[in-house]
Amino acid sequence: MNSTDVGQLEALLSAALQNVVFRRGSAEQLSRDQFRQVLEQGRRAFALGTRLLILTFTPTISDPNLNEELLSFVGAKLSEYSRNGQIQSATFAFAGGMVGGSSVGRIVENLLRRVVLDGPRVTAQAFAECAANVSCSHYKYLLLPDISVEAPVELLPGVSVLPLPKTVADLPPHLPTLDSNGTTPNHPTRADLLGRSLLRLKFDVSPVFHKPEESYTLESGPEEHFTVKHSDGVEIDSDTLWQALSVACRRNVRSVMTWHSLADYEIYDLGSYPGVGASGWSLTGGALPFEDPTPVRGSQLENVETIYKAIQELPNETWAKLRIPVDRWMKSMEQDNPIDQLIDLGIALESLYVPEAQSEITFRFALHAAWHLGESASERMKLREEFQEIYRARSDAVHAGQLRGRRGKPSFDVEGFVARAQDLCWQGISDVIEAGEIPDWDILIVGKDGE
Repeated sequence: MNSTDVGQLEALLSAALQNVVFRRGSAEQLSRDQFRQVLEQGRRAFALGTRLLILTFTPTISDPNLNEELLSFVGAKLSEYSRNGQIQSATFAFAGGMVGGSSVGRIVENLLRRVVLDGPRVTAQAFAECAANVSCSHYKYLLLPDISVEAPVELLPGVSVLPLPKTVADLPPHLPTLDSNGTTPNHPTRADLLGRSLLRLKFDVSPVFHKPEESYTLESGPEEHFTVKHSDGVEIDSDTLWQALSVACRRNVRSVMTWHSLADYEIYDLGSYPGVGASGWSLTGGALPFEDPTPVRGSQLENVETIYKAIQELPNETWAKLRIPVDRWMKSMEQDNPIDQLIDLGIALESLYVPEAQSEITFRFALHAAWHLGESASERMKLREEFQEIYRARSDAVHAGQLRGRRGKPSFDVEGFVARAQDLCWQGISDVIEAGEIPDWDILIVGKDGE
């Protein structure tokens, strides 16, 4: 679109602004000023009732000739993207929606919503930018219920952890519309999000509107028409990211809910309504209610990039040996039953310290671990005893289904014992990641010539 086209659209939108009403059904309607108040309220803060109200009202131009003129203008400017009267926008690439696309009328509705808020000039320019066939950005959000942070921290380019506020009134508008009073079973409410954290990933999608070709069919998937990539040209391996984040936080960091959000009020968001939060959300695991989150320091999160890169740079053979210890350590943090926790930790530690079938497993297990983590003879002696106890507890868990502790002890702090085993496992994993290799146990213990 050239400057003349933008001026013409601005004039049409200016006239439409004087003729627009927002109707619900055949009788109820809001004036332009009333609807602006509703949109502004939803724009500034999370407001469940406001969002539901927005969804029920459809903008209509009372002058039929003006309505037809605006439809014709928008349709003509987007004609190269239209197939059978339908237009597919970048929203389809990450939020789904109508496979065949949306009508020009849907885009005009979005224009009318935006013009009420931002005026004809800003709205006309926004449409021109969308029609220019450039890329657009969107964010993927994941709810992290188990950790809390005080301030935003960038983990990697385009990947950040953000704090959620502790009051409902301060929740950000990009959140999806949720149940406010817990009447939907197993679904989070607004209150469930308070004080927790979000993982935010930024993506670039191109083009904004898909230009249909002869091969286009209603069954065509988004990957055939849109290119989605992480921003800043950095491809993020999601498995490695979760592993690095968990190691940095010294706990299993999990996601239980995810959604996508465009910048507010973009014209091309045909999968939702501009200004009313995310276009959809889904549960990815976890159970309600969530436990209280663990505070995580910013300095811990600042280590994620270092750990992430160190994991990626590990030789394939080293990572093949370390993958089981990492996965089982993380799984042990998910478990509530100490029997299950010790079984996972036993597998993790045995895979790390006795990776191949050998005799005298208990002896080698404790000896290798003590030499790996201990820095003095006395510390190694103490660690060897601890790892012997861990191995015995693991055997009790597997063969007897119970934890008995050391013989002769009248009481046994199971929770403390498991926490210590998890911490030792974490130390072993961290040391291997930092060193970039799993030690040669014989050389570690016996030494080599010249040393």
